Amino acid sequence: MAAILDREYYPGAHQKEEEPAPSVEVDLSLVVQQLKKADGSNITDGKLARINNQLIAAFIEDLKKNGKLSEKTVKRYHDELTFYLIGYLTPRKATLFGWIATDIGELYFKGCSDDEIKRLRAALNKLNKFLVTQGVVTPQWAREFKQGLKNSIEVGHDYAKETFSDNDDGLW
Repeated sequence: MAAILDREYYPGAHQKEEEPAPSVEVDLSLVVQQLKKADGSNITDGKLARINNQLIAAFIEDLKKNGKLSEKTVKRYHDELTFYLIGYLTPRKATLFGWIATDIGELYFKGCSDDEIKRLRAALNKLNKFLVTQGVVTPQWAREFKQGLKNSIEVGHDYAKETFSDNDDGLW
């Protein structure tokens, strides 16, 4: 998904990790607390990316330990979350815990396909299940987040379809 983004507008989507991925020894409650505090703040993109990398690394390590998913699926979750949390939200000074995080329907206007949006939604929902099982977010928060994703996708899809339909004087 990150390949479709213009490097000029979304430089964070293409940046390399600055440090090696941390182990699951990360204190998830501290990471979540830092992300909640960082949302909308003046935190640097690099610091916010490092915190998001800690979250992603802990999640991916848990998936690998669990062993129920294929390597390909685990890699896809990693790539989707890296794209969204670091490449898309970080430049906006937003985090998984801010109001903008569920607004993935906007990605239709950035060139993302239905399949790409569905894969991102699956990765975010799986991440939220992990956060609930780790006790760092409430099931209520996860349900509201999941519903927000669903609503955003429906609205974004319908609006994009209407905006870019073939009925616009033959321009599309």
